[in-house]
Amino acid sequence: MVVSGLRERLMVLLATLGVAVALLSGLSQHLDWVANLCAFFGEGCRETSRFAIFGIRVWIWGVAFYAALIGFALFLPRVLFWLVITGTGMELSFVWIMASEKVVCVFCLVNLVVMLLLFLLAFERQRIWQTVAMVSVFVLLGLGLVRKESTPQTVSLDVPPATEVTKADEDVVARIGDLTISRTDLETPLLMRLHELEIQGYRLKRERLEQMVAQIVIEREAARHGVPVDSFIDQTILSNVPQPTQEEVDHYLRDNPSLKPTWKGTPEDLDRHVRATLQQRKSYQTIMDKARSLYAQEGVVITLKEPETPRVQVNLGDASIQGPADAPVTVVEFSDYQCPACRRNHETMKKILETYRGRIKYVYKDFPLRSHRWAAKAAEGARCAGDQHKFAEFQDILFNSEQEPAPDQMEVYALEMGLDSVQFRQCLDTGKYRSAVEKSIEDGRSIGVNSTPTLVINGRIIPGGQTIDSLSKMIEEELPKKEDSKS
Repeated sequence: MVVSGLRERLMVLLATLGVAVALLSGLSQHLDWVANLCAFFGEGCRETSRFAIFGIRVWIWGVAFYAALIGFALFLPRVLFWLVITGTGMELSFVWIMASEKVVCVFCLVNLVVMLLLFLLAFERQRIWQTVAMVSVFVLLGLGLVRKESTPQTVSLDVPPATEVTKADEDVVARIGDLTISRTDLETPLLMRLHELEIQGYRLKRERLEQMVAQIVIEREAARHGVPVDSFIDQTILSNVPQPTQEEVDHYLRDNPSLKPTWKGTPEDLDRHVRATLQQRKSYQTIMDKARSLYAQEGVVITLKEPETPRVQVNLGDASIQGPADAPVTVVEFSDYQCPACRRNHETMKKILETYRGRIKYVYKDFPLRSHRWAAKAAEGARCAGDQHKFAEFQDILFNSEQEPAPDQMEVYALEMGLDSVQFRQCLDTGKYRSAVEKSIEDGRSIGVNSTPTLVINGRIIPGGQTIDSLSKMIEEELPKKEDSKS
């Protein structure tokens, strides 16, 4: 009790300091000496004093919070943990807002230090999961609730009337004299990278959303059992989580080869660190699995949708095409003959074409990477073989050979296949298809292709390296749409 009493006295002392800091922040707009002190550090105090929640200035909320903290520390200390966690989340959201506004408020920084000291005093190791969850919830809540109140501004009557903005004007993002750059010109080549960023954002949101849902459903389940949440988690959910095995530790170290060379402690410390990391992962996964098992019971429905894959129009040009022209699904592949992943994808596509024979139109587009010395020449060579009706066969040789596709080597392939080697070599040497290959590269860049292999399935851009199962799923998703539209 002596330690507990000391902790509470320290909290009262810090909360009293917090009240003073909050009051000074509010008085900075009314007392010259306080305003001058703030002005020494910039305009941050004046800017942050305009922030409010539900129309009440944040500094007033601060005074109320610290006053409540003093009261609970004196009369109801068991509530202190939850009150401090709440305040920490709101304070972090306020700091985030300050950073985004690029303002520095000296009183806000002092208040942050006070809040962090309170957090350290209130922190309980056995409640770390609840702490992370609650702080995150109140950070998001604070970001949604804190608003900057506008200051009165004078309105000039000499403002000319606004001109009507047309749809064409909205699509223009830049002008150079009489030339314009449209939003489509800007965004289409970036579609792949923009979509990847959207997917990353979605995954972050999805993970956070599932954590929030898990917090609620587990709290309800614990209440049904009549036990505190932390006891329910420890005794019911985590009691049977196995300890990491030596095999799992070794596997983790193999997957993270840079960890051992940079480790500063003893091998035993490293082993304990890895085991603790693995145990934490197992515990987190077990908690989330338990929460998901309660979804049906709690009527959980997650409506957050994954961003749809962007759709583009590919210029097929003179590309090689297999399959019926009116097939319900068109698969366009941008590929490179010296790309290892493209070789694997080539075999995958052959199996897909066999499985969906008659329902797929497969289009091969050259996209040789500049880092591959002979990739562009190999693309020309396959087209030269196509002049003698051997494009597919020559393509198979290029993808399956371990030799670099230099012109002399490709001439050997042509002889082995029974092609007219003189005609083939003349086609290569004159660069008959050089411009066609360059045009294919440009077609890919224009829709955002930046790596190989890249697939476009009915206009949907798909990164390469897909499995047969994943490709089949995407094709099956497209088949009903096309077939329904015909009926």
